[in-house]
Amino acid sequence: MQKENPILPHTGFAKKANNYFTKKYFGKWTDKPISELFGIDRRDNEIPIFMNEEFPERENVKAIYSQPLKEFSIDWEKLLSYYNEKKYQKITKILRSNLSDELHILKKIIKKEAVFSRARIGYEEKNISQKYKIKIPYSGKEIDRPPAKYASNGKFNEENIPIFYGATNDLTAVAEVRPHPGHYISVAKFLLKEDIEVIDLTKIPLYLFCNSKKTLETFTFLKHLQNFINTPIIPEKQDLYLLTQTIADISRNMGFSGIYYHSSVSKGQNIALFGDQICIIDNSSKLYKVKEVSFNFDEVKYTNTRKNILKET
Repeated sequence: MQKENPILPHTGFAKKANNYFTKKYFGKWTDKPISELFGIDRRDNEIPIFMNEEFPERENVKAIYSQPLKEFSIDWEKLLSYYNEKKYQKITKILRSNLSDELHILKKIIKKEAVFSRARIGYEEKNISQKYKIKIPYSGKEIDRPPAKYASNGKFNEENIPIFYGATNDLTAVAEVRPHPGHYISVAKFLLKEDIEVIDLTKIPLYLFCNSKKTLETFTFLKHLQNFINTPIIPEKQDLYLLTQTIADISRNMGFSGIYYHSSVSKGQNIALFGDQICIIDNSSKLYKVKEVSFNFDEVKYTNTRKNILKET
């Protein structure tokens, strides 16, 4: 990256190149379409996620680009339809072949003794006399990962496969369990027992992906994935987790301990750990009561696309 790059013209250090591109394509004064970077004909409004000669049906797996670069958007439900058409193994193969090398670029080392918060709705009761009970927070196994038989489908885990979901602070941990006003929330602190390597999806610098068209396509996909992970998924749409679960499987098979990512419901970060590298801190549990929950919403409107298809905006 010290030399002139044929894709992204610049001189100097890699970070300067990243700043150049960020200002040019992501700046608030520009509204450049994704075709500016990849030479895509937007009249078709769709391109393959990856071009891979081993995947003959690649022309059918489409990622829908409908926003400028600064607002990455992909039609995950359309992609999910290909999973439902029993092309799971082929999609997994194409993702694995294209991501295995590039995911190492996003490696983050989290040091031993880093602390994360984990929340659970509810509490235990403790008798303090024959007449009175008090509420106390869950602790120990009651707030740790659930047993396999109780592990539900999650962002990075399949049903009956428990993993540790934690957050960088109590507020984010509480927000992640989607409480209602009046709910009591138990929160405990957990400590990393060793240094770990995770995939960091909070930062995806462009300058690390400027080596070729293939790596730029990977960058685009990862930015879409980042945007998808940052979007809350309603309970009835949890089958959309198929893709993120695939990414988790690839990361685990590559030897990573977990995935570090932005919360979709708070300003903090989350971590999903595949193994047992974390333990609860004794006497760290606290009990909170939710006073209020804020909402932000927009009126649903539709616009016509170039193909005269109504699209929600």
